[in-house]
Amino acid sequence: MNTIAFRAWHKKERKMYCISALHFNSDKKTFNKKPIATVELITDPVSLSTLKAVDAREVVLIQYTGLKDRNGTKMYEGDIIEHEFFGRSQIYFQEGRAVFETGHK
Repeated sequence: MNTIAFRAWHKKERKMYCISALHFNSDKKTFNKKPIATVELITDPVSLSTLKAVDAREVVLIQYTGLKDRNGTKMYEGDIIEHEFFGRSQIYFQEGRAVFETGHK
């Protein structure tokens, strides 16, 4: 089974956050007044207890590819990796698979 996980890039703060939860607004009466979705960001990765809820439009969600590098670090879509044969490659999804695009500097 694939692990579904995300991290979030906060556009204004220009900072990457781990995500605790995604909440979607399904109330049709308040749909135009409330955010479509709220993202709970983990602001203290050490304690995992400090959360900040933000409108989903304030962040860019980045999906985990299901792959880890040789150090065990999770690889997310958009990450740039260095490969001994292919050089720098960017990771992205295509047809449900992680793909490595070469030629990035």
